[in-house]
This record gives sequence, structure tokens and C-alpha cells, in this order.
Amino acid sequence: MTKFIKIFSIVILATILILVVVGMLAPKNTNFTKTQIIKGPISVVWRQVTDVESFPVWQLSVRKVILKDGRTPGEGNILQFYMTDYDTAIYHEAEIIKVEDDKSFTFARTSSTVTPLLRDYQTSYSLKRLLDGTTEISVTTSYRTVGFISKIYNQIYLRGKLGSRAERNLAMLRDSIEKM
Repeated sequence: MTKFIKIFSIVILATILILVVVGMLAPKNTNFTKTQIIKGPISVVWRQVTDVESFPVWQLSVRKVILKDGRTPGEGNILQFYMTDYDTAIYHEAEIIKVEDDKSFTFARTSSTVTPLLRDYQTSYSLKRLLDGTTEISVTTSYRTVGFISKIYNQIYLRGKLGSRAERNLAMLRDSIEKM
């Protein structure tokens, strides 16, 4: 029994040591891009990406999005995201910080309800017209982790989860446009 306790203690200690090293060496800033080709003209893709009411159709975790301050997304407008993971009354806000017609749509989360572990969370959709008439869409997500624990959490779980969610969302966008 003491041999088991000794081995178990060594395994636990090694795991803690690995987590400490990950937390110390992991970067604070995370930035990743996912890309998808959509068989459709750039104007159709752009219309879908900037139609915030259609976000729940192609964004897995979004229940509803409300555009405050206008009918068409523009710089300075605020988006309210109601997520499927949260109670119906809870939302987070994002300010639209850049819009280039048929090219890019960028927003940054502004409310503290996102998570206390992340700061400067920003999402940007960029479109590119390809020679064959299709559209390449890229989504870039960037954020900064706050603290030692969030760096570990980001390296072990969050970055992969957000990356796979972005890939699924782009695939759902592609499918919804190509079915039109």
C-alpha cells in the first residue's frame, strides 16, 4: 500500500509541476484564424455575416443577437449576444469596431459578463473573392488571458474549444448559404 501511495504522490507532483511550467511558459495573448470556402458570391456571404439576426442559424452557441443603435451594423454600434449556455436574461455586449463593406466585420466584447479570465476578446470576419466566383471567409479570434490559472486553462482546453467552435460555425454558415 505504501508503494502505491508513493507512486500516486509522484504522479500528482509531476502533474502539478507540468501545469506550473505550462502556466509560466504559455503566452498571455491568443490569436487564431479559421478559414472556409463558400460556393457563393461575396455579396451573399457578406449579407449573411452582417445580418446579426441570422447569427443563431450559423453560430452554434448563439440564441439571439440584438443590434442596438441601428438597423445596419456600423462602427460604434453595440451587439447584445444571448448565448445558449446562459440564462435567457444574461447577455454579453460587443462593440462593432470596424466595418469594410464586402471585406471585414470586426467586433470586440465590452461587457464583463464574458468571463473574468479573458480580456480584449475580439472577433473579426474577413472575406475574399476568389477567381472562381467563390468566397473565402476567415474568422480571427484574439484575446488575452488574465493570470496564471487562465493561461493553463487556455492552453489545455479553451483555445481548442473555441477553435473547433469557429470551424463548426463557418461550416454551418457555408451550408446555410449553399442551400439558398
